[in-house]
Amino acid sequence: MIIFYGVRQYGRIEEHAGTCIATQFAHLWFVPLFPIRSHLVLGDGDGGKFSGIAIPLSGRSVAAGYLRIWGPILTVLSGIGALGALASASTGSFSWLGEFLFYGFVAAASLVGAVIAWGFLGKLDPEEKLRRAVHALHLGHATDPAQLGEARMPLRESLLRHIDGYAEGMWSPSYRATTDVRAHWPHIALDPGVRHEGLLAAAFSLARLEGSLAPPAQKAQLAHIESQLWRRIREMNPAYLQGAMR
Repeated sequence: MIIFYGVRQYGRIEEHAGTCIATQFAHLWFVPLFPIRSHLVLGDGDGGKFSGIAIPLSGRSVAAGYLRIWGPILTVLSGIGALGALASASTGSFSWLGEFLFYGFVAAASLVGAVIAWGFLGKLDPEEKLRRAVHALHLGHATDPAQLGEARMPLRESLLRHIDGYAEGMWSPSYRATTDVRAHWPHIALDPGVRHEGLLAAAFSLARLEGSLAPPAQKAQLAHIESQLWRRIREMNPAYLQGAMR
């Protein structure tokens, strides 16, 4: 008998514009047994190949991987067990009742878990999709900068260079000579006179990225900056954002 086993990708969540988070599981007969690693998938190729970035094991992706496969399996098996217990009710003994309730509960819980995993777990809301459309301008992919793992540091440098480049020519040479973009990029981006879509988008992605790297004491401040920048971008309603809403 041929036994199918190996490593396979399950638990795809946050699927949007060709990107997602997924987890590789060891499987037997295509049933996931245990998770190995999670990836931020940035593109799929032929034969199950994909390009992506290794990230810490994603609990939601692991849960989706188990529930989407094991949920239906346990629902069927428990349903069969409940029917078997019900069939023994004709014996006149009530010993079947506990067995029936147990199998019935497992079947119902498994079914609910499968429905949640397939229909709701890891789905992005429309507002988050719009945010990722902004991130895509400088990341090249509609994904969350906070999920990029070790790639966040090179991206940080790239975003700072973009902000510095966009800011060039906006203010007098004397202002730029005394302004450190690395230290003052939030003040530059939140300046009421700044209406440059590219600068605001770069700063928005940088705020999200910096928030994922910052110590707990600074996360709230960076989240507030991110929120302010998002409000500015939404008010401007640039063309690429209108396209993402269709």
